[in-house]
Amino acid sequence: MKIILRVLVVSLALSFINCSTLSVNTEHDQSVSFSDLKTYDWMPTPEKMIDDPRIDWKLLESRVHTAVDKELSAKGFSRLTSGSPDFLVGYQVTLDKKVVTTSLDRSPRYQYSRPAGWSSFEYEEGTLILEIVDSETRKLIWQGTARDEVGFSKSSEKKQEQINEAVRLMLENFPPT
Repeated sequence: MKIILRVLVVSLALSFINCSTLSVNTEHDQSVSFSDLKTYDWMPTPEKMIDDPRIDWKLLESRVHTAVDKELSAKGFSRLTSGSPDFLVGYQVTLDKKVVTTSLDRSPRYQYSRPAGWSSFEYEEGTLILEIVDSETRKLIWQGTARDEVGFSKSSEKKQEQINEAVRLMLENFPPT
């Protein structure tokens, strides 16, 4: 019975890890009048932000640009590829190893006395950082961050969906009022 209980608890813990862990945060310069912004363009993207052979930087850039362009267009912003846009958009990514530790025996009397009852699971968390910069002053005026578990084995469609959702949530209240 204890073995079955442990298997169920481990399965439940794994299912929590596979659930969406997306968290989003935004902040902005309150002295900026965002109502004046109408046009944007992209800042040059650094060649490699992380030295990881599993990341195809050209595909990642395409996915981020597609998601941001779609969201900004839906909000009435126009991409201006020549001339002087009102703001510039840039992005960065980070990748960190995370560890989740769970107790296999939830009974309070055994929780700390049985180290064999603990189990750890490693996963990788990616952070997408969107930055909006005033095109004249080059001053950061808005920043959004989205953190989520990275699934390198996901299909291309699932990866695009994950980025789309992160960007949608970050830009949900952009421009700030």
